[in-house]
Amino acid sequence: MSTPMNILKDVDQVCLSAFKSISIKSNGDSLYVGPCCVVEPGMLTTQGIDFEKHELLEHIRESWKQGEVYSECQRCKKLEAAGLPNAKTGINSTIKDYYTSGRTPPASTWDDIYKPDLLRMDYWVGDMCNLACVTCGPKNSSLWRQILQYPKSQQKITTNNFWDKVDFSKLLDVHIHGGEPFLSREHVEFIQAIPNKHKVGLSYNTNGTVLPSPQVFEIWQEYNRVNLDFSFDDIGNRFEYLRWPAKWDQALDTFNYILNKIGPNSSISIYIVDSVLNNPYLTEIKDWWKNNHPTDAYNQPICVEIIPAGSNWGVADLSKAWWLETLDIRDQQYSQGWRDLFPKSIDNVLHP
Repeated sequence: MSTPMNILKDVDQVCLSAFKSISIKSNGDSLYVGPCCVVEPGMLTTQGIDFEKHELLEHIRESWKQGEVYSECQRCKKLEAAGLPNAKTGINSTIKDYYTSGRTPPASTWDDIYKPDLLRMDYWVGDMCNLACVTCGPKNSSLWRQILQYPKSQQKITTNNFWDKVDFSKLLDVHIHGGEPFLSREHVEFIQAIPNKHKVGLSYNTNGTVLPSPQVFEIWQEYNRVNLDFSFDDIGNRFEYLRWPAKWDQALDTFNYILNKIGPNSSISIYIVDSVLNNPYLTEIKDWWKNNHPTDAYNQPICVEIIPAGSNWGVADLSKAWWLETLDIRDQQYSQGWRDLFPKSIDNVLHP
């Protein structure tokens, strides 16, 4: 029999999210299920969620068992091969830590690895958002749909209250996405409903412009840990352009308030989405954060991470027509055009 260490050494041959993770989005009365936040989820038509036997999840699991990469997992594999951050590497690292830290019983065979156990979850609160970020779009931002003048019937805000349809008794981590989570009433109900909070870690993607309610700060104290990932793609006027209509000074005030309000079970990270616009400025942005906010209130280091942009905004995506169409809209909204704010990026955009 293989030892647990040997199993974990070889386990990156597969993506553990297929066997230990779920991502659930809501659209009207339908739920959409996938293994992680990257794979486009397939529609669920039943009243409950059978994690062990869900058709799409079983298909993806079987692909990995056979040594095949599921079609929508190709992006992660390409990023992994290039040594770049990706969902597969991050989720595998998280789940391996469950085994090595004793948060879940150790895996000693491949049967243990392949056994479906719902240990982590990507929870999408819905698409209510107060920002229309350049690298986002109408799919995850209600404000973008207003700007693009979608028909009123398509501007309805999506919410997610699926938690009575899945067994999360073994859950160890939840990653909360939006929209903007702190605008969601359902998000508060969800984190109240999770059992065994003292065993569970919460992670958030937040745009850093909305304060959590006092109730949220209180509930966080019951959790094993809480990590807040602030999406700050740039600084100053460039930040305001990328994350319109956010204001840089107000965002910093919100960040500092949260920084001083969170408990010792919390940690802070800054995530910079590496897009065709801010790519030449990444070193400057990282240095600003490291110089101005190296640690939190408990002297823990604030991590600054760079992640590649999705939605055709990466420097290798070569989506010139898409970029120029979106930037033309933003130029009309903001007091400065992108060419003035991002002069180092002009060649990237016009001649990719």
